[in-house]
Amino acid sequence: MRILGIDTSGKVAAAALYDSEAGCLLAQQSVYTKRTHSQVILPLAERLLADTGLQWQDVDGFAVAKGPGSYTGLRIGIAAVKAMAYALQIPCVGISTLEGLAWQNLSWQGVICSVMTAR
Repeated sequence: MRILGIDTSGKVAAAALYDSEAGCLLAQQSVYTKRTHSQVILPLAERLLADTGLQWQDVDGFAVAKGPGSYTGLRIGIAAVKAMAYALQIPCVGISTLEGLAWQNLSWQGVICSVMTAR
């Protein structure tokens, strides 16, 4: 299963493509820009697919950061993923931003506490 993940919860817009059968990350990109996430997230996802030689139809599911984070950023990311999932008729799922941060350190043997700047 190929999963396209999108995170627009913070100042950085990010997208990644994961292949669960191969158990590896196929591609990832992030961008820190002064433009809004709505202007960069779809081109970012398209660039990921182009870099891996895949098409939108090759994506089997979507994952999107559901917060906490920037309210406007979260709305943009969730709306984009829901629209793509609806158009392609494939499932989507929301992932906690803090839980996603914690999973990056899964090999750590101690306690993991995810934190973000609340501004």
